[in-house]
Amino acid sequence: MKKALKYIINTIYSSQGQAAPKIRLAALLAALFLAAAAPVFPAPAEGPLKIYAFGDSITYGFAQTGSQSLTNSSSFRFLLAKKLSEIGIDARIVNGGVPGETVLNAERRFDKIFLERPDAVIIMFGTNDCKAGEDGRSQVPLAAYKASLESFVKRLLEKGIGVILMTSPPMPTDNIKILTNRHLKPYIFAAREIAIKNRIDLVDNFMLFNDAAEDKNLLRFFLPDMIHPNEEGHKIIADGLFSVFEDGSSHFNSDKAHERKSAGRDVYKGSDEEDISSGLDGGLVNCASGMPYIESSKNTNCEEGILTDGIKKPVKNGDIYYTSSSEAFPKWVIIDLGKKRTVKSVAVHNSRDLDSRNITVYYGRDLGKYSRAGSSSFKKPSSRLVFNFDKPAAARYIKVDIEDSYGDKNKVSLAEIEVFAAR
Repeated sequence: MKKALKYIINTIYSSQGQAAPKIRLAALLAALFLAAAAPVFPAPAEGPLKIYAFGDSITYGFAQTGSQSLTNSSSFRFLLAKKLSEIGIDARIVNGGVPGETVLNAERRFDKIFLERPDAVIIMFGTNDCKAGEDGRSQVPLAAYKASLESFVKRLLEKGIGVILMTSPPMPTDNIKILTNRHLKPYIFAAREIAIKNRIDLVDNFMLFNDAAEDKNLLRFFLPDMIHPNEEGHKIIADGLFSVFEDGSSHFNSDKAHERKSAGRDVYKGSDEEDISSGLDGGLVNCASGMPYIESSKNTNCEEGILTDGIKKPVKNGDIYYTSSSEAFPKWVIIDLGKKRTVKSVAVHNSRDLDSRNITVYYGRDLGKYSRAGSSSFKKPSSRLVFNFDKPAAARYIKVDIEDSYGDKNKVSLAEIEVFAAR
């Protein structure tokens, strides 16, 4: 029996009472059920599934002659359509990529997307936006990039169109002085934040490329210009996109019929003594590693991504997540695990023993809807809290609330949050 795929049902946009956009399944899957199985998928709409790919030259499929060439059949658009076809989905992917474009350039043609009447839009910008000019400043300031990109997302969702946001691939080398990962990273984190806030799926190419390069050699995924992905790089992008369509717990495919009935019930207790690292041999993995998160507040010189970077013993202030004493409690962090995971343990690492805090951990399948997992506080001399599940819980989001534990000192400093789940 083939695995069936349900596409884009009841995508929840926000917890503020806005309507949930519904996107029709554009083609029946070639999936067979057992004779006794009841039909669970809606009837197909007529015509192919239409996907609009909106972006820059990476989306367009950068192509020149000779060693710089990339054929259309090597682009992630073609590769994705082929993979969808193999599971019975007839997809038409419109090439909305324009070489050299930034989000500000793209605003002028954004409304043309609606003329295509797409079922879903894939958005990827950032490489050109972050590129430094002669004065060393990015072509598009980070604040303008965030505002424009989020505007694209919201306008599409308001029309009931599904959205998949993608981060740009990393730079394989920092030899191009006007375009380095130092320039690019703030734009990567901005895209991640927008995806979490707006409850849409994220294909994190920046992370996927780095994960694929186990030997740290990213160059094999790029054309000789060291900016544009080659066919191997486009395969990584296509695989990331395909996983969204294939994953039953993605925002596009989420089925809200199976809400947990245990909301508000503690399912595990906190301990600052037990080390869960031994559990890794039993098939657990830190699924929070490298994943995006949003926070209620942080100091401006606190580096992005440090709570999930795998470093538990920071060297300097910039290596930790911290806030000033002027900001009120409670403070919070929400980590997006990228898809629904079977979570078994959560570990919170404090960077300074004296900054003791009360920690409450929540889990949820959907942003804004959480079950309380448990509470505990750091106890000297331990700088680690480990929460072990009594029973595994299905979750995509982990929320950590931080409360004051002794008064008058509101600053917070945390080094790392780990979420251990089945592989």
